[in-house]
Amino acid sequence: MLDCDKSKDCNGRATVDIKCPTTLKSGSSTIIDDFPNATYTLQDSEGFWKDIGAEYGIEESWVKFGRRYVRAGNGCQFAGADVKDCIDRQSSWFYNYPMKDTVKVYNPKDLIGGSYDKTEDLLYRLKIVRDNADYDELMQWSDLVDAGSLPALTIQTAVESMDKIVKTAKDISKREREEFIVSFLTGLLFFIPFVGEAAGATGLTAVRSMLRLAGAAGETGLLLHDIIEHPENAFMSVFSYLAGAGVGRAGFKNAANARRSMKASDIDSLGSLKGDLDLIETVRGVTCRI
Repeated sequence: MLDCDKSKDCNGRATVDIKCPTTLKSGSSTIIDDFPNATYTLQDSEGFWKDIGAEYGIEESWVKFGRRYVRAGNGCQFAGADVKDCIDRQSSWFYNYPMKDTVKVYNPKDLIGGSYDKTEDLLYRLKIVRDNADYDELMQWSDLVDAGSLPALTIQTAVESMDKIVKTAKDISKREREEFIVSFLTGLLFFIPFVGEAAGATGLTAVRSMLRLAGAAGETGLLLHDIIEHPENAFMSVFSYLAGAGVGRAGFKNAANARRSMKASDIDSLGSLKGDLDLIETVRGVTCRI
């Protein structure tokens, strides 16, 4: 609010659009004396959350909007019992100002622990389907291999990457450390379809935040960014189909088809996983020729 001009239709106050201050880090003394109460309005909310996440690793759930005290006003010396209300009216405030809310740092252990029983059940189901494959004329061994190879190799690489970080943290280069972190975060994606939609969405948001903080670039980092932004892609579809596959052939076949539909460029971006997947393709090709 601003004191309006002295024209005949002025009723004392007016609301005008202003450019909101961007910082108070130097204190309220840096603000001009007649600075008005200001209400912040996000003009580009998507850009705001993207920038604050990329620059500081701050998640949207960590921020609330409320009233921010700026400076005490004058004129309440004789307000008596109403002094608090007077100070509240006379002081300068920023309204709808972004402030710290409850900050809960995501722990990957929650995602893994919350899905452990279901992922263990997947291993059990894989063994059942494997043992029964010879008795099901319509079950293809290639479907089992393609459905199970990507998640198995993803988890293996994730565990190995974290072991390397722990053992050689001081000796590895920044680029190697980033690659190891990306491999670990990629492994976390396997568990997301098993924990339900709400927890899965939280997991994707957390992976996005951790990826930003790691500052990982390169092809693998770009692939992970794409997976997070488009969770319906072929990579995540493999895991999703396996999560609901049961012990029938359809779920495993769908997972296998999703694996085969991955673009060559995506497979090339999987780092060490690409070599293992290529080896499986080679061995399977030789077996089929025999």
